Amino acid sequence: MKLEEHIFQSASLIALIGEAVDFMISTPMVSVPPEERISGGGVYSLYYKGDFPLYQKLFEENLELPIYVGKAVLPG
Repeated sequence: MKLEEHIFQSASLIALIGEAVDFMISTPMVSVPPEERISGGGVYSLYYKGDFPLYQKLFEENLELPIYVGKAVLPG
């Protein structure tokens, strides 16, 4: 068996990922904690804006670089 012949590749998956990234970067940022409770599951990203020394270098280099990307899963 040649391993390189068994690598999953899908143009539709790449397109879906592109759509998801476009949606995330076009979604407005809100401060934490948000004014209104966020309900439901989904993917989220955390960005930093402040003067804490450990995050300062990240913030100076790229304002749009998240410091964390995660997902929230509904129970059940």
